[in-house]
Amino acid sequence: MANFGFIPADHPRTVADGDPEPWAPMVLTNVLGPALLANAALPHLETTGGRLVLIGSVAGLKNSPANLYSATKWAVTGMAENLRMYATSRGVGVTLVNPGVTDTAFWQGGVPPFALSPEPIVKAICFALGQPADVDLNTLTIRPVGQPV
Repeated sequence: MANFGFIPADHPRTVADGDPEPWAPMVLTNVLGPALLANAALPHLETTGGRLVLIGSVAGLKNSPANLYSATKWAVTGMAENLRMYATSRGVGVTLVNPGVTDTAFWQGGVPPFALSPEPIVKAICFALGQPADVDLNTLTIRPVGQPV
């Protein structure tokens, strides 16, 4: 499972704001991290008929004006489909799980009041992993009630 993602503490709202210096580690973590995991895991998953689970984000499904974090999660969304197209003929399932606002350290203390606890995300991942070998469950999006986007 690839669960990569962070946003620098002082990340500006748009690419037009702030200092781009902290952007490279975010892009490398959020995009290259899942790619490296897939590279390492796919040969093993092919021999076992396993499933690759990537953690995306609602931010990778809904545009946010000039938001680089969102762009990294769009990259994960595209990567999941690219990997699915590659892996399906090799007996490997690929699932993208897109959490909405979730009560994690990501929010650095400013968790929105409607945030989900992490448990529904864990249950969704377990659901994906529990699918029969001949089922390729591709995308799960989980938002809390109250999240408008």
